[in-house]
Amino acid sequence: MSRPCRRTFILSLLFFSLLAVAAFAADDRPEGETIFLALGCRGCHRLGADGGSRGPALDGVGTRLAGSRLRELLIRHDPQAAMPTFSHLTEREREALLTYLRAL
Repeated sequence: MSRPCRRTFILSLLFFSLLAVAAFAADDRPEGETIFLALGCRGCHRLGADGGSRGPALDGVGTRLAGSRLRELLIRHDPQAAMPTFSHLTEREREALLTYLRAL
């Protein structure tokens, strides 16, 4: 490998390594919160003064609903509710989201 190519390769490696470290450092929030935000839950649900009003506020939801009911709401679609089903989540993602919701 020529010297300019080697230099470009090393600089590219450093650049992408720094990007990976920056992304990891910027997202130090719990996995469940990351999933909550990625699903757009705040579009319909309020937390404190932020979020939508289509669904119920989620402040204290972990103490207001039994864990089994909370899990059921994430897996099964309730025709009475406008909330979509999240059955596409993996078990790990669902557990992380439930852990986050229980802590609210």
